[in-house]
Amino acid sequence: VAGDRLPLFEGRVDHARYEALYVFPNLIVGPLSDVVFSIIVDPRAAESTRERLEFHFAGDAALEGTLEPMRRTLAEFISGVNTEDVAIVENV
Repeated sequence: VAGDRLPLFEGRVDHARYEALYVFPNLIVGPLSDVVFSIIVDPRAAESTRERLEFHFAGDAALEGTLEPMRRTLAEFISGVNTEDVAIVENV
């Protein structure tokens, strides 16, 4: 819906800044203005690792049905960037 946007987390001053937090040994947390995503890395074997991405949006208003396309687009974008990052790391 035109004009709709995901609610923002309170207290964030610089919405353009991005920092990922790495919690040893297998958790990555990415706090953004409108979503916090986490990646749980689960090594299965020497050549196999499974990742689980979770998305946490700002408040109940972010879960409104009209915002579902925005949530999906954001989740697909983050998942896509993560896939690109994995490909880069696999080539190192």
